[in-house]
Amino acid sequence: MPKVLSLIRQQRSIDPGLLVIDCGDLTQGTYEATFDHGASMIHALNVAKYDVFVPGNHDFDYGTAVLQNNLARLSGVKTLGANLTLHNTPLDGWALFERNGVRIAVIGIVPPYLFQWIAAAQLSGVEVVSVEQGVARVMPEIRRAKADLVILAIHLGEFSSGRLNERGKVYALASLLKKFPEISLVLAGHTHQTVPGKYIYPGVWLVQPAAHAKDAALIRITVDTGKRKTISVASELVSIRDFQPAAMPAEWQKNIARANAGRENILTVLPEGFELTPVKNLKNCGTLAPLCARAIAEYAKTDLAFSSSYSSYSRSGIVREYDLYRMIPFENFITVLTVTPDELAAIVREQEDLTGHAAKARLALYRNCSEKKDIYTVAFGSYAVSGAGGRFPVLKSIAESGTVKRRDLPLTVRDAFRKILKDPDLTKILSGAKVK
Repeated sequence: MPKVLSLIRQQRSIDPGLLVIDCGDLTQGTYEATFDHGASMIHALNVAKYDVFVPGNHDFDYGTAVLQNNLARLSGVKTLGANLTLHNTPLDGWALFERNGVRIAVIGIVPPYLFQWIAAAQLSGVEVVSVEQGVARVMPEIRRAKADLVILAIHLGEFSSGRLNERGKVYALASLLKKFPEISLVLAGHTHQTVPGKYIYPGVWLVQPAAHAKDAALIRITVDTGKRKTISVASELVSIRDFQPAAMPAEWQKNIARANAGRENILTVLPEGFELTPVKNLKNCGTLAPLCARAIAEYAKTDLAFSSSYSSYSRSGIVREYDLYRMIPFENFITVLTVTPDELAAIVREQEDLTGHAAKARLALYRNCSEKKDIYTVAFGSYAVSGAGGRFPVLKSIAESGTVKRRDLPLTVRDAFRKILKDPDLTKILSGAKVK
């Protein structure tokens, strides 16, 4: 962000009419942001004088209350979400800007699939509708405003996976653009793809800069304001690494100090020859996921627990607090379901039936009890019970059936894993000994 700030200031000195837009996943995704739940990133938008912020799915990870607190901290930055309602209050769906004599309408769209990734408890008060419904809600106002240029800023890529949709079909942005010909520029995100610029529909230019702020998209547009028509669009990706970091406010220093301490803070030293490794496929679930499942079961005091490995990060030897974040970088809370043997068998069978790339999302099972029961308590991470982005529809349907007892705990998977890493009997645990 300090380098992004330098870039923005440079471009504003060239053109004071610069319009700056962020398409989401801002407040979660860095170690530093975990210490204040992304508030420092919100502060950075204020310092850089962004014009628009469109929340992404990870901006909801800390829960709705944190998201609302973060958004309330924005100053002079428009938060847009045409398809989002928070506690019965629709967000502003669009905003009108006048820059260099051009009237610019910006529409913001959040991912419509939030409930496929994030547990309902974290999304309390959230209502989200489809992309089409969101754009249709605001387009009549935009038409009445007679904007010269209409931009869609959306936290989705050109395509969305079919597993996220009820009919199992891939969603293509082009189908939306056919319905709303007023849109001539799409700013995309979420998919971690890099698109310097291309036409995805006649007269509609798509740009998606690289993930993790490796670069920024700089777009120059020529508009005929008399005809309210876009004449030309040119875009380029500007590498952030080429800029000197600007001085950031004192609020940032606390998080940086905490993060630096976490990079030195030792949680444990793994036994020689042992490595924490991620799930690779159905036949190799690594060592991280089973240990994480055990940690969840013991923390939540359940009969069983399922866990994925959450990242591709591996670690041997010294494990520091920062390594823990790298292994479990997402804000996954713990959900406990009380299920029957048949429901448990269906959950297990779904995992065994995973194929292809989905097998890397496989959940490892840890049994905290050996006897057969008429009812079992089972712990999961919130991403899994939400369906893991459409990968686990059976688990999601059981979790949301209303017939199983469910507890959403204010505890994170990372907290549980930290506890087992600091267990004085960790060496015995890793060797397979049953320690109570």
